[in-house]
Amino acid sequence: MHEAENLWWDVEKRSFHAYLKRDIGRGIEILTEFLDSEVSSPFRARALGNRAELLLGLGKTEEASQDLLQALKIADGSSYTRFTNEFALGALYEQLGHRELAIEYLLKAVGTALQEGKTSVGGVLVRLLRLVPMIDFSEEEDRLVVDAVRHSWRLLNLEGEPDISDIQGVAETLLRESSRPR
Repeated sequence: MHEAENLWWDVEKRSFHAYLKRDIGRGIEILTEFLDSEVSSPFRARALGNRAELLLGLGKTEEASQDLLQALKIADGSSYTRFTNEFALGALYEQLGHRELAIEYLLKAVGTALQEGKTSVGGVLVRLLRLVPMIDFSEEEDRLVVDAVRHSWRLLNLEGEPDISDIQGVAETLLRESSRPR
């Protein structure tokens, strides 16, 4: 595992440096070379997610969505990698005007974050609540969102209890607080 991890960190660093130099094409090449050579790498889902992000920077939404879907097939069920790829796919579907798919993947991201236990869901909820008001959620979706809000509130060590009657406001607070240094 150590060798695979070192290889992945090198690939991730080189692709990120290419991105910083605004050479997105080179960043994609670096990730593609890794994906072509490391078929069974435990970092494959992360590489696909990173490549999808770069593809989006070039406006290649179809290729990006395919990478994200492929990443979700192999990502651990309760991992941060799965969460970020579900969130990215939900955001992409929202951008493309596929409302129902966006809602589906954003709700999946909320569930994954709750399972993973270390991730606040403010950003996902702000985006999700732009698409669908809380009143339109099913009982199960409502419970999932409320549980994730309470978990995120505790995770960020915020005072008191979240005001569940104002989920939109709470989501914005979670997003704002999650970006503050702790």
